[in-house]
Amino acid sequence: MNAEKESKAQAMKTTPDKIKLGSVQASRLSKMTGIPAQELQGKTVADLSDSLKWKIHPDLFLFRQVCGKVVKADPATGIDYPVPYATVHIMDTDCSFLGLFPAESPWAWLFPVFCHNEEIGHVKTDACGNFCAWVPAFEIDWIRRWRLERHCFPDLLVKPNLWDILEHLKIIPPEVIPVPFPPGPGPWPGPDPAPYLIRNPDGMRRVEALAGRATALKLQAAAQSSMLNLRQTGLPELLNQPAFQSPMPPPISRSLHELHEQYRKEGAEALSCHLGGTAGRGYKLDLRHYAGPFPRWKCHWDIHSERVPILDVPDITFKVTQDVNGDGIEETIYSEGFFDVRWNAGPIPPVTLHASQIAVASPLCGQIPVISCQETGAGAGIKGVSLMQLEPPAAGDPYVDVSTGFAVRPNRPHADGLLHGSAFSTADPLATAPFCGTLLLRGCNHVPGAAYYRVLYKRNGGTEVPFVNCSWPIFRPLSSTPAWVNPVDGNGWYSVLPDPANWLIPYLLLAWPSYRHQPGVYDLRIELADGSKNHLAYSAPVRLNVDNTGPGAAITGLSWRVEGASAWTPLSLQCPVLRRPAGANIEFQVAWQASASHLLYTQLVASGCGSSSVVLHLTSGTASAEHWYTAEPDNTVTKTATYRLNFPSGSQPDNQGAYAFYVNAYSRAIDPSHATGYVQDWQYNVLWIGGTLDTAKVAVVNA
Repeated sequence: MNAEKESKAQAMKTTPDKIKLGSVQASRLSKMTGIPAQELQGKTVADLSDSLKWKIHPDLFLFRQVCGKVVKADPATGIDYPVPYATVHIMDTDCSFLGLFPAESPWAWLFPVFCHNEEIGHVKTDACGNFCAWVPAFEIDWIRRWRLERHCFPDLLVKPNLWDILEHLKIIPPEVIPVPFPPGPGPWPGPDPAPYLIRNPDGMRRVEALAGRATALKLQAAAQSSMLNLRQTGLPELLNQPAFQSPMPPPISRSLHELHEQYRKEGAEALSCHLGGTAGRGYKLDLRHYAGPFPRWKCHWDIHSERVPILDVPDITFKVTQDVNGDGIEETIYSEGFFDVRWNAGPIPPVTLHASQIAVASPLCGQIPVISCQETGAGAGIKGVSLMQLEPPAAGDPYVDVSTGFAVRPNRPHADGLLHGSAFSTADPLATAPFCGTLLLRGCNHVPGAAYYRVLYKRNGGTEVPFVNCSWPIFRPLSSTPAWVNPVDGNGWYSVLPDPANWLIPYLLLAWPSYRHQPGVYDLRIELADGSKNHLAYSAPVRLNVDNTGPGAAITGLSWRVEGASAWTPLSLQCPVLRRPAGANIEFQVAWQASASHLLYTQLVASGCGSSSVVLHLTSGTASAEHWYTAEPDNTVTKTATYRLNFPSGSQPDNQGAYAFYVNAYSRAIDPSHATGYVQDWQYNVLWIGGTLDTAKVAVVNA
């Protein structure tokens, strides 16, 4: 180990109170205590707590934890995977910004024009990408005090989370109390947000436009799960996640272009004059380098200028590094995440750092079921897929039907075709749930003389071929540099890895991105070969039914009538306007359908934008507006539902307004990497693929 590595390793073992204060920390503590900064710089907190005992408040020498997680989003699926064993550098930061406040925008952006950073510690993420760092209490007190002393900054300088977006879009009404940290399993401290999420498809589309489709679908699925009383949805944690995985670009106005051109011609002094900052500081302006957006609507600051200097802002920021290519040098995978910590909160909530695409993430972490392999070769074969065992348990229902390849425990059918209020019942028939996502095939490939192996498959009984061009990262437990498993040739052969149990994901044979393959029944087996790739043996085949396709749904007809009339009047599905007779209750008739290769459930939901007391009353029975599959071939639903809208009477508020009907549909496919499924031994229902698929709106006015 060279000297630099030894120094870093030693720093990782140093307790926080033994790290020497840098110039920024010394300056902050000096301003809080009146002790000259030169007497503080270079001293440790442990030293100062002894030498300054009874001179300054002892609470300043305490430490507070800031925790978080480093993840990388899969570009194909949008799923966040943990980045294990990366180094999180905790940075003490003072930055000056040029604030951009477009008059017509609810957002604000910040352009850093001068920054000074000092590393005050670093820590490794664990196998699941989690980390916790100790920050001196005086640092946090100084940051919060600085914000509170300036109008609006506690609310403005906060990266928005999904709750902020929902609040701004008025999807969540003001009376719903924000999700607290740490989020608990419930009950919610105020009205449950889930009904507001699933009854506002237009709002969810606006969330999709701002935060991305993957985020919107995850949010909707979590809300649906909560409403259906499914197991542990993760909705609180999701609402506390950052709204934007990557910054939203700011609008570059003419005046900002002019300032940038002036800076290019005149240099830092042009910015110094505009900012009113320290002369000779070396200000820089790069219109491609910005932070934001920030929620301007939370700040009722009367800003008369589009460009506002915000000088010397203190913050704790993070830089994350990882040796992504195995050369012994860690590359930066996350940097300059201004205001990742929500300092406006009471308890400091965890931060989520989305690493760049060069980061190496693990497809699985945490508690992983044990696979038993015999070195003699008698047990060679595929034994599990991700967190699900393929071999049946000692008691109870199997996990997978060996003849169909379906998972039989999760997402069981309901004989009555209705959505049950209970979360799950083993009294229901066995499920026919296909698999989806990245399937981690785990098993045994160590036999005498075997140097290579490959995984072969037959789809729907066709020709057997090997998986080719599949690569995946592997990690040794307890902080290792990531390595990659790559095929040794174009025929799908891989080297048999030594010590298969001693990896972060033990006994991993193949990371199969099943979404890149057509749906169907896959028969899988291992072929083993010697050092010259001469065939040695085949394992026994296993069968998996795979389907990553989404459902389809549509509203096929919309009609209305005065309540009690015999005839229905058709309405256009494009911007219909209904003029109801004064004093008359009216009815809507909605024809709708949904289908999927493997349908789990579908539901027609009605909503209105009139008075909050307005309800569209379903008069045609529950079965006309929802359906949960009853058996494997039950994959297409065609129904007609009827709703009544009462005309307001007496003191009731006017209920003219916009009304909507929309169809939700979900596949019964499951991802066996789902940790909740493993904890529940796969006795649960889960939503994975689907969402709101069609909407019909109608404006109701009085004739």
